[in-house]
Amino acid sequence: MSERAPTATRHVLRRVRVVLAVLVSCCALVGAVRLVAPATGGIDGEPAGVRGQLAFIRGALDDGAGEAAQQQFPEGYFFLHALYGLSWVELGMREPAGAARTRRSGRRGGRWGGWTPTPGGPRSAPN
Repeated sequence: MSERAPTATRHVLRRVRVVLAVLVSCCALVGAVRLVAPATGGIDGEPAGVRGQLAFIRGALDDGAGEAAQQQFPEGYFFLHALYGLSWVELGMREPAGAARTRRSGRRGGRWGGWTPTPGGPRSAPN
């Protein structure tokens, strides 16, 4: 009877290890699918969370993220502002013709029409 207890314990531990291995594998698979699968709303849909991310980036830009990026590499300020503006353009292109929602948000959020991103702050573009 004393030999049966260690065998039962080993059997339970083996099952626990298998269950944990399956659980970890499933979590890794879900993470890989989320990483690889496109996170878009299709051709016409808006990707989930984009407006929140753009608001966060706008706040970071207002707090000096462009200047901090410029310290790290020469094109930092320009790239950060250009990517922010291009994200608004892509979002606007997904909206149906005549929809003003993205245009209003883009103007209010970025105010890119007539501003040129340059180190040290935006300057008015020549008319």
